[in-house]
Amino acid sequence: MNQCNIEFLLRNGINIDEITREIDCRVHTLEDISPILNGCGRSFLSEEKPAEVSIGDILGQVESFGYSSHIFETLDNYFEENGDGYHTRSIGLLELDPDTIIETLMQSFKREPIKCYLAEDGKYVISINGMHRFTVLRILYLKQLQETLKNGGDVEELKQRFTIPVDVQEIDKEMAYTTYLVKQCQHFQCYGWKIKERGESEDSEHEEYVILEKGRGQKQYMTLTKEEGPILDNSVKEISREYNRSTYQYTGNIKVTLIDGRELIMTPQEYLEFAKKIVERPDNYMILREVENYYKRFESFRQFIDEHFSEVFPFKQQTQETGEGRIDDWINWR
Repeated sequence: MNQCNIEFLLRNGINIDEITREIDCRVHTLEDISPILNGCGRSFLSEEKPAEVSIGDILGQVESFGYSSHIFETLDNYFEENGDGYHTRSIGLLELDPDTIIETLMQSFKREPIKCYLAEDGKYVISINGMHRFTVLRILYLKQLQETLKNGGDVEELKQRFTIPVDVQEIDKEMAYTTYLVKQCQHFQCYGWKIKERGESEDSEHEEYVILEKGRGQKQYMTLTKEEGPILDNSVKEISREYNRSTYQYTGNIKVTLIDGRELIMTPQEYLEFAKKIVERPDNYMILREVENYYKRFESFRQFIDEHFSEVFPFKQQTQETGEGRIDDWINWR
């Protein structure tokens, strides 16, 4: 660790081994908070809105960018006395006393709020800028949280003291969860692929062959029966929000691009009904396992499934009838 960072920790009485045993000191990514929202939610972000959020609820940043998940180990990524301008520009901040640091950063956040995504259960991650300021303020918060818990103090009062102005974009969980199910549960797993070549199959059991292509040189070959051809044509290649290029605004509709090139424009409710047809009966055991896992882990996903897909994934009903929530019992129950 750089000398300036060691001195900052010593000056503030922070014992890394001790605090990490008592407090969660990780820098969380959106993937850590919710793999579904990380994979499908960034396409469904609201417009930015100003908000007041505690540094105690800002858990990290969207991506790790290869940095450590341990907040104390990330200090060297932002502060280095012999580094370039990026690493030296805020070193003076580390030399101030805690109260002055907090006051200085509060004024800084008022002038230039950091930008965040609101993810699962009121948990926030930084989407862009502010990691120097966040890292220092978060460390001071964790130190005071350690002392507050040790002394039986009021954590909510502490969080209020560390509340800062931010610009927030909220993830539309319903659209993100719908997209996740569409991507995972369609008959052919070809999201992101395009048809490179198609022709008559020499295999007597199949009517045609198809070569799919994705990215740089990724290809997959498949043969299709007469019944499977139309199913492939209706497979989803891409999902996005519809963008009006004349007004430079999103319309509020969803654009679904099928693998044969057709584009379907739907309202959110129509998109939800479209998804229900695709997810009518997922027979892939591994997909069922994954959905069950997320159903157990995330309250908002559980509410979404129970409200919109309870007939396809009747976890709640099965649990009420058997007292169990295991997918093995549910498969037998079906």
